[in-house]
Amino acid sequence: MAKYPTKFYEDIHVGDEHTTETYFLGMEEVLEFAGKYDPQPMHTDPEKAKDTIFGELVASGWNVLAITMRLMAKSNPLGETPLIGMHLSESRFHTRIHADTNLIVKAVVKDKRMSSSSAKRGYVNMFLETFDADKDVLLVSQNWEIIVPVRHEIKPM
Repeated sequence: MAKYPTKFYEDIHVGDEHTTETYFLGMEEVLEFAGKYDPQPMHTDPEKAKDTIFGELVASGWNVLAITMRLMAKSNPLGETPLIGMHLSESRFHTRIHADTNLIVKAVVKDKRMSSSSAKRGYVNMFLETFDADKDVLLVSQNWEIIVPVRHEIKPM
């Protein structure tokens, strides 16, 4: 038997909540990620970061978005059903993000609808919030629309 049972469109309900495990975002990862993907002084050089709007070294928001995806994928909120993205919107960075932070994601299903073009899938809208798990401070929020298979084809009315 699968560790996480497959969830279909019919198994998902508006209001369903999901919380991930935590993930430690250390200084080494902050610097490595920024060096590869967001090479700006506020993310790569503690001394130069002092002269930026932040006045200190901060993690790249893109790094935290990637960790958010990792946390969601590893925690299997839909069981064996993969998280197939259709639309990402309203990503918002609420405050600066420091290295050596434990991150956690909380997600809630806000809406769902059947596909108008296929009786084999539906769409689920989830609102995600990534927090500093130790301080309970909201860092990032975003909306995801994902594609979810239906158990049995549901014919449009």
